Amino acid sequence: MNKIIFLLICVSFFSLNAFNTVSNVADYAQQFEEYPDSDNTDWAFPDFRGYFRSISQGFFSRWFEWLGLYTPYWSVKQFSTLLERVTEYRESQGLTGRFVQKIEPSSGEKYIIWGDLQGAFHSFARTIKFLKEQNIIDETLHIAPDYTFIFNGNAIDRSAYSLETLTIMLMLMDRNFEKVIYVRGYHEDKQQWHDETLSDELQGKAETLFSERIPFNTLVTRFFGTLPIALYLTQTSNAQTNVIHVSGFIDDKIGQNEEVNAFLASQTKEKVYLFKLDDIFEDKPQNEFTVNTNAFILAEDRFKSYRKTKGLVRMDNVDDIIAWSVFSSPISAHRILYEFFYDAFAIVTATNSIDSWTIQLVNRDVREAVSFKKQEAFFISSGEKVVF
Repeated sequence: MNKIIFLLICVSFFSLNAFNTVSNVADYAQQFEEYPDSDNTDWAFPDFRGYFRSISQGFFSRWFEWLGLYTPYWSVKQFSTLLERVTEYRESQGLTGRFVQKIEPSSGEKYIIWGDLQGAFHSFARTIKFLKEQNIIDETLHIAPDYTFIFNGNAIDRSAYSLETLTIMLMLMDRNFEKVIYVRGYHEDKQQWHDETLSDELQGKAETLFSERIPFNTLVTRFFGTLPIALYLTQTSNAQTNVIHVSGFIDDKIGQNEEVNAFLASQTKEKVYLFKLDDIFEDKPQNEFTVNTNAFILAEDRFKSYRKTKGLVRMDNVDDIIAWSVFSSPISAHRILYEFFYDAFAIVTATNSIDSWTIQLVNRDVREAVSFKKQEAFFISSGEKVVF
């Protein structure tokens, strides 16, 4: 018995930084199959409840974890503790209700954007490993200067690993508060996830830990309530503010609103600034101003108008304004429904003039033993290719 306790203490000692590093994320991903079988054949709404039961944490491992004798690479307990800490901090910073945020980039800053990640945990693990190799993040998930991460909505559902995916995102948010923006999408908004895979996942992985019908329902709902409805990347010059509008919805949910425009045109010392949509913006610019939307980065309703993509696609214009969409989820459902096979993200690079800001896809084909590759870059406001 003493030997067992000693072994558990050793395991705990060597696992104290569970899921806190790029290496631990990669090790966890290797332990679980990337494409588990679904209990049904409806890939729009896959059912992984059988798989959740097969991998659920046993009684003794949960007991030893509760005693502090064992720390696995990932567990529901770790997820809930981290989720509560991040949620409480965000609420203390006023990030509640329906609000938008803006960032005023400096020339040379880069924004890494994932779109519709939808629980693609293994893909995400490969991507952050690559970002570490590029010195964009370090081993402990701290983001390098001049980089900001943007998760453009719909990071959950349709896979078996939404909780693990959220855990990495939460860790990044916890360690890089102003450098990680998680934009609310359709799946995060108004408890839409209740009718999706995340609800099954919480019940399958955490049902013995909580009394709610959907475990952690209240806490998860609170967290999603701290996410902005939209993010604006702005650049102001000569009383004109130009905007890149980033939204996890399929259209402009806000429109041309006088209060929002005043917020976008205002000058602030804060790097990341927020405005609650139900408020009146009182710090309006004293002089006349104009706000122009130069481009949208939106989600895409792939059931209605899917365009085959390798991760970045130019959509139909929105009110004669160019629109882009990023797709980052090579999960089983998307391999089958959309023939999508790519680890993918986009990089938006800011310059002194928003007309020369660029957007560039970085991807890799998961069917091949290849590394990530930068693809063609485009001027984000015009869609023209960048000639180097």
